[in-house]
Amino acid sequence: SVSAGIATLGNLTVNGGTLSGAGTASIGVLTETSGTLAISAFTLTGPSTWSGGNWNSSSASTATIDSGATLTIASGSVHDFDYRNITSAGTVNWTGGQLRSGHGGTFTNQATFNDSAGSFFNNAYGGTGGTTFINAATGIYNKTGTGTSDMDAPFNNSGTVNVTDGTFELRAGGSADGTGAFAISSGALLRITSGYTVADASLITGPGTFQVSGGTLSLTGTLPAPFLLTGGTVAGTHALGGGATWNSGNFNAGGTTTINGNLTIATTNVHDFDG
Repeated sequence: SVSAGIATLGNLTVNGGTLSGAGTASIGVLTETSGTLAISAFTLTGPSTWSGGNWNSSSASTATIDSGATLTIASGSVHDFDYRNITSAGTVNWTGGQLRSGHGGTFTNQATFNDSAGSFFNNAYGGTGGTTFINAATGIYNKTGTGTSDMDAPFNNSGTVNVTDGTFELRAGGSADGTGAFAISSGALLRITSGYTVADASLITGPGTFQVSGGTLSLTGTLPAPFLLTGGTVAGTHALGGGATWNSGNFNAGGTTTINGNLTIATTNVHDFDG
């Protein structure tokens, strides 16, 4: 237990039990395979690995990955951080297992987040505030690997998301503000399945595809990426400039849609544009 003050730990291995307390720990190298890191606040300053166990606490808490530090989140185990706000100014390599939180827990990327896990970030614990992933203005989120990465919690983007392979699926809302960019490589897919707001569509670029399959997308500006509508509703004033395919879904939410390229209206579904 770290009951108060600051404890400096050069190397910490957690393979069972609970490290708790209201104090703060500075950890050079963390290796966690099981157990609970429940201390109120800790900072990782060197190369660390989280392959099992959890970072849960029973009240608001923090974890910081320093600039120059690296955290590898590995294995097929769940990686839980209920109540905890994680801020990374270093490099995170997410290679396996779910990331789960709740009760206001957040993950804020201020530097580089490499996602090859093809797994889930979700609000498993619920509670007031749920959980959110925040890609800050300085954040670069790299989605690699052929699998699907599911954001089952709001994803707010002010930085850059590079979808180089597979599918990056936003399933629980959120927004991309006026600096939030998505770059989708050939053969890759950015998919919206729940309500999402894009302040500047020009920052979503191809040649990969931007798909809406559910919820309401509020889109402003000119979209240069190829667009695929298979469900849900498209709202706002925007232009589709990279070619579009409309299989299902609708444009019933008002606003104005301008087609600046080819539009293919396909399938036997109804195609509504009321309002």
